[in-house]
Formats: sequence, structure tokens, C-alpha cells
Amino acid sequence: VWNNMVFIGTFNETGSSGGVVALNIENGTVVWRNDTVSIYASSPAIDDGVLYIGLAGIAVEYGFTFNPPYGLLALSALNGSFLWMFETDNRTVSSPLAHEDRIYFTSWDGYLYSIEENGDLDWKLEIGKSVSSVAVSDDILYVGTGVVGSTGELLAIETDRTVLWEYEVDGAIQSSPMVADGKVYFATNEAEGQIYCLAISDGHLIWSFKPSPTNWILSSPVVADGILFIASDNGHVYAFMDEESEVHEPEDLNAALVIATLIGLVLLVSIILILSRRSKK
Repeated sequence: VWNNMVFIGTFNETGSSGGVVALNIENGTVVWRNDTVSIYASSPAIDDGVLYIGLAGIAVEYGFTFNPPYGLLALSALNGSFLWMFETDNRTVSSPLAHEDRIYFTSWDGYLYSIEENGDLDWKLEIGKSVSSVAVSDDILYVGTGVVGSTGELLAIETDRTVLWEYEVDGAIQSSPMVADGKVYFATNEAEGQIYCLAISDGHLIWSFKPSPTNWILSSPVVADGILFIASDNGHVYAFMDEESEVHEPEDLNAALVIATLIGLVLLVSIILILSRRSKK
């Protein structure tokens, strides 16, 4: 959401054009549309009035394979005009991350890319096939790798592409990692998907959890008020909290509890007074 508009990418599995659409946030009318190839799973990022989004290519076989062009597209967020496109060698379905004058994204061609704001390549690092979107914390990038049927890795990488550590898992990491309170959370998308928590300092395992019944996990984790939430294809949503964590109630909820308590006390005192008067009669 930016400048009273919401932005979406569209996917066409028949091979026709997809595109990027800007909608008026108040009434849903189309502000602008830029027709291009299919956008598959990539969500747009906006920085300094520029919209960035990944291009999956032209879908064939009802979206199971794609033909070029692939890469990262940059448009004016104000009117949808074309600015530039950075081409990759295979489809890009991850969501780009705009951070400190660079745009980071992964591609099916096996690379993590750092692109300058003008569309020039800053650097690329071979990490293996990936559809995982990049997360950042304290200038450290966290990203998962792997495709269905393969193993995966969670990597911590400095913005100069120095790899700090890697953690290998049995299944593909296809969702976006989440960083909070010195930990990074992610899940594996495999038949017996698991949820992992690692220390960002050195990547050592803090805990892991395998939901039951087992199933695939494509959901990205989120953290709110010290609680981790994540969904599984088994139809359940899970919530986790560290033993030492304290859940802080929202201020408005605290105020409501205080008011409810005062009302309860007033009612209690009133009842006691009424009963007291009746007993005297």
C-alpha cells in the first residue's frame, strides 16, 4: 500500500499476459495497469516511488513451466510507467526486498541477486534454486533454498555477499524466514514439514517442531506480541511462545480490563448495600 493505492500482480496460466495493477484503496477502481508476463507469487515492494516485482515468465502447461522473459521489473509506482528490467536465467517468483539502496531477490536460476536502484547488477551469489523471499535484520540477509523434493538450506549473508553461516534441512525452504528477538524462524515444504527456530548469532538450532498430522508447510511465519504464528497444509494454525517471553497486553485491552474491573466493583458494592438494607428490614 502506497499513496492511497494497493498494488497486485496477476497470473495467467494459459500463456497470455499477466501484469501489475494499482487499485484505489478507497473504492477499488483501477488507477493504472502495466501488462507484462505472469506474476506468480511475487509481491511488490515499493521504495522511493519505485515498484519492484518478480517476473515468472510466460506460463505454459497451465503454469507448471514458464518461458522467458524472467527477472525483476521496476515501474513508477505513481503511474505504472516502465523504468527498467533486470533479466535472470529462470523464473523469479520470490518477492523483492528493498533495503539501503539495493534490491535483493532470489531466482529459480540458483542465484541471490543484489541490484542497484538503476537496475545494474551489484552482485550475485550462487545459493541454489530458490523461491524464498529475503528477510533482513541489522544488515544481515536471511534466505532459504530448495525446491520440492530436494533438501534446503537457511543462509545468513552480509550485504557484501559474505556468507556467515548455513543450516541444512531435509526439505525445501520455500516460504520467507522471519527474524525476531535474536532468532530466525522458517519451515520446510515437504510431506513431513517441520518448523525451525535458529539463533541468528551462529545458526545453531534452538528448537524444531513437526506438526501432526504431518503435511507440507508453505506458510511464512509471523511474530506478534512475542508469539510465533504459522500455518500448515494439515489445516491447522500453530502458535509458539518462548518460555521466558512475556506477552504484553495491548494498551487498549488493558484500559478495557481496568474499566470492566471498576464496573464490577461498583456492581458488587451496590449488591452488598442492597442486601444489607434488606437484612435490616
